[in-house]
Amino acid sequence: TAVSGWSSAAVDLEAQSAAPEFWDDAAAAQSALSELAALKRNVARLEEWDAALDDAGAALEGLAEARGDAADAEFYAEAADEALAALRASLDAYEVDRALDGPYDACACRLEIASGAGGLDAQDWTAMLARMYTRFAEE
Repeated sequence: TAVSGWSSAAVDLEAQSAAPEFWDDAAAAQSALSELAALKRNVARLEEWDAALDDAGAALEGLAEARGDAADAEFYAEAADEALAALRASLDAYEVDRALDGPYDACACRLEIASGAGGLDAQDWTAMLARMYTRFAEE
């Protein structure tokens, strides 16, 4: 499976990073450590998804068994909903991570808006744009 492949690759990279000559090439070492962090993040994310699916499955099994008891049925339905909501949130975060996975996406960004020689209207427009981009970045 993908998890075992990523886990073994992470173990290999950890073994390489323990070697004394690992830091002889600093750029290669940084690249290897970035790859190691990404592998660990992927393994942790898949384990989190697996646990959420297991929780939802167990809650749904409990819901099926609690046919006559309304309180138990409500409890299991709520537990399944919470597990699936956690899974959905994690999948949404993963989708954003994948969308921002380009070579320059980890770099910082600076946006400068200048009104130029447009007078008061241009200054107002610049202020509106700055407020719009600030609100977008805060979300």
